[in-house]
This record gives sequence, C-alpha cells and structure tokens, in this order.
Amino acid sequence: MENPTELIHDRLSDLSKKLTQVARFALDNPDRMAFDSMRAIASDCDVSPATMQRLAKALGYDGYAALRSAYQASISANTGFGARVGRLRNSFGGTSSSELIRELTQSVQCNLATAADLLDAEAIDAFAKSVHRSRYTYLLASGSLYWLSGLMEVTGSMALPNFVALHGGLVDLTERLAVIDESDSLLVFSVSPYSLQTIRAVEYAHSKGAQIFTVTDRPSSPLVPYADTVFYAPTTSPHYYPSLVSVLFMIETLLATAASVGDERSDGRLREIEKIRGNSGLYLD
Repeated sequence: MENPTELIHDRLSDLSKKLTQVARFALDNPDRMAFDSMRAIASDCDVSPATMQRLAKALGYDGYAALRSAYQASISANTGFGARVGRLRNSFGGTSSSELIRELTQSVQCNLATAADLLDAEAIDAFAKSVHRSRYTYLLASGSLYWLSGLMEVTGSMALPNFVALHGGLVDLTERLAVIDESDSLLVFSVSPYSLQTIRAVEYAHSKGAQIFTVTDRPSSPLVPYADTVFYAPTTSPHYYPSLVSVLFMIETLLATAASVGDERSDGRLREIEKIRGNSGLYLD
C-alpha cells in the first residue's frame, strides 16, 4: 500500500474535522504514529481511540494496527520525516546561559542535518534548471520572513538576472503576482505560523500554471498541496522564535546549484559586479 504520509496528503481535504486534526498530527509526528500506543496519540490529539480507528479506515487500512505497521515500515525505510527531527522540549528556567547555548547549538545542528538528509538532488537540479528556463523566478515571503526574499534576490541576482522578490506590504502579494503564468516559477518561504497572505498568493500562482517550489518546515504545511517540489527546512529551537538557520542553508544551496549550471553570461555578470564594487570604494576585502 502507498506510504501513509502520501495517503494523508491525498485525502486530507476530504476528512472530517476530527480526522483532519489527527491527520495533521500524523504528518508532523510519523515516528510517534509508528511507535506510540493508539491511546497515547488519541489523548494528545484530544480525541477518542475510536477516532484513530476511523482515520485508519478512511485511509484504506483494515484498522489502526495496520496503519501503525505501515508507519513502522516507512520509518525503517528512512522515509519518515519526523523520525529524523529531534524535538527539544527543555525548559531553561533557572539554568545557566551556557546550557541554553548548548541546546541552541544542538537544535541548529539537528535541523541542518535533517535538512541535508532530506534534500533530493533531482529536486535541487529541477529548481536550478527552472531558474534558467523561466521568464521570471518570483521569490515570495511575507510577515517576519519577508527579508528572506530580499536576501535571495540581492545575492542571487549577482549571477542570475531574472529573480523578482515579493514580500507582503502595502500591496497584497496576490496582486503583485497578477502577471504570473506558466512561463514563470515561484519559490515561496513559509514556516509555522503560516501567513494567510502567502497561502492565497500561492493558490493564485498555482491556478495560473506557474511551477512552484516551496521551502517550509513540516509535511502538514498548507503550502505543500500547491507545490511541485518541496524543500523541508526544520525550525525546531528552544528559542521563542523558530530557527531559520536551515532555511538560510536551503537558500545558499539553491543559489549555488543554480549558479553552477549557468553559462558564460552568469560568469560575466559576476565579474562585472565584482568590478563595480571594486571601483565604488564602498567595500573592503
């Protein structure tokens, strides 16, 4: 039978409110679905064990035991996202700053390792080729992530001239995408809590036939159903705000790959910008 995570993605929109609640938990915690008891998960999701059985049957399994076995098989095949992500649940009240620094460092290392482990070389190559094939590559982020699109545009445009950064402001993102079509591609950044403005803009770009790449934090992200390709960047952290280190790693990886498959024009563009900077007197090596 199909991977349970893929089944949930395919059927999420058809599930009842209670089943959707459990299904989203399953998307984010495949390791717990594989090894925790049905009653423990039902308790965490604030539903009855009978709801767990109904979810299993809605996905095409004979019962919860069969669903659990499918998750165990997925984990053993190293396809479970949640199994690779350490969940830090420590409280630092009364502890020294060195302990917090240690935990922050460990969470960043775990996030980076997971992001690298989940990277698909074919997906990275698909983005690189799309950048060179597309009329425009729109870069979309909103809210507190808006600066990511600007960072990628500024650094990316040194070698690749067709980046267009979009970030939420006075003009709605969907309005700024009014001319997007199948000749364009879109790279969107979104982590929990997900901006509704971003979701609406991606829905619109999808309806216009643009190729969509998404950098997001978890399989249950509302951006996943609209993406042709998803790059996962875990944001787990003891900090009060999600860690964005793995998102920056993803930006650098995507830009480096896209530049590496460029032609002489990309090389010439980089050399010209380096010359301009050298003549400006504004930078020191």
